[in-house]
Amino acid sequence: MNNIGNTSQNRIASETTEAIEIQKNKKVIYSSAVEEDRREFFGIDVNTFKEQEFKLKDKSEVIRFNELLENYVYDEIHISFSAISLPAWFDKCMAIEQGGRLFAALFDLKITVAFLFIDSIKAAPDGDSMNRRDDIDILSNPVLFKKKLEMLHENIDLVMRYRAFYDKFMGVLVLAFCPDEYDSFVKADSRKKEFGKKMAGHLDSSDIKSLNASISHLDDTFRTPEVHQTGRMRKWVLSSRDLFLDNEIDLFGYMNDILNLSIGLDKLKDIL
Repeated sequence: MNNIGNTSQNRIASETTEAIEIQKNKKVIYSSAVEEDRREFFGIDVNTFKEQEFKLKDKSEVIRFNELLENYVYDEIHISFSAISLPAWFDKCMAIEQGGRLFAALFDLKITVAFLFIDSIKAAPDGDSMNRRDDIDILSNPVLFKKKLEMLHENIDLVMRYRAFYDKFMGVLVLAFCPDEYDSFVKADSRKKEFGKKMAGHLDSSDIKSLNASISHLDDTFRTPEVHQTGRMRKWVLSSRDLFLDNEIDLFGYMNDILNLSIGLDKLKDIL
């Protein structure tokens, strides 16, 4: 019996020691910045992993992508979308210096605008919401509470991506008018200020001031409080006042600006 007991204890001790060693060798914190960590975390076999970059090989593929993207937007919201004609820009970009970089930026911008268009339409409150008042505490009404949280969630997402649009839009204009200045524009501490300097002589000063004013208002009113402070949007979204507040109208008005700027880009190609 003693031998059996000793053998059992030794086996348990051995297994415990082995388990401890395995645990020591296992990572507790994974970093998404380390390729090996990413693949290990998701259980990807490095030996079978293949990297294949998506590329449009010629104009026929550009036309097809543009068509599929616009059809996708229509399928999602049943509204036509045609801002930034990739086929037309492809011809222009192939004929100018550093046109490949410009086309890549336009390609990315069109996808950004398409997604924003879809999400802004889906996030907009319905007509009943615009014409009613909610004089009850949202904590006593789970249906209203859910509606308010959905609005807050969607609004914060839109703010971040609205701001991304403006950086990308400014980048497109820099690539169009002064491509050699693009790298310094991207590296600038304030792209908004750098954009004004680089576009002097290319755009009317009134257009530059108008764009800067839109970006500054978006930053000061929406983005900065949500990203760098403790948040402001929840104070008016979660209030029991009208669902469609002045702030909400202000926020959704940015989609009109974005669409107008995007449509205006197609006119730009004719003057380059």
